[in-house]
Amino acid sequence: MNKTKNLKESEVIRYIENNPVVSTALCEKHGISTETIAYALYVNSNKFFLKNDYVMDDIHYDIAKNNLIVMKPTLKPFYKRTRQVDYNGYTFLSGVKEHQDYYILLTLCCYHWIADVFTHYNHSEGSKVVVDVANDLLKRSIDSFSVEHKNVVNCFNSLKAQLPSYKK
Repeated sequence: MNKTKNLKESEVIRYIENNPVVSTALCEKHGISTETIAYALYVNSNKFFLKNDYVMDDIHYDIAKNNLIVMKPTLKPFYKRTRQVDYNGYTFLSGVKEHQDYYILLTLCCYHWIADVFTHYNHSEGSKVVVDVANDLLKRSIDSFSVEHKNVVNCFNSLKAQLPSYKK
């Protein structure tokens, strides 16, 4: 996987603003800036990792080819041992062993979670934008990673069927 160095918060927001991470057609469709989307994506991905209790410290980001983002939370020790996925209060064992694969799996779950939360938590006009962006990134990530990380995509697809939906 061709990647840059680990990016932190302000760097990843800047990266999303200046690179085709989010489709410009989506931005135009909703009349919203990439800066707003970059910030929303950062905030909501953080919420995913915090809500599911993954994080000891900062979240770092790798930029993979095709301008896709892989999120790399500083995991609590038990995640390193079990490679589990926690999702809306439920725990799933993923069976994914490689660290990079595990981060890709968590990234796919994160996009799925963001789309799910904003589908159910439709509190503003902005909800539809976030759902569209998360689904766009999820689809592009799956398309890209199914080439070199097919096992991760297969794992995500079988997990997705079991993941409980967000409840207000």
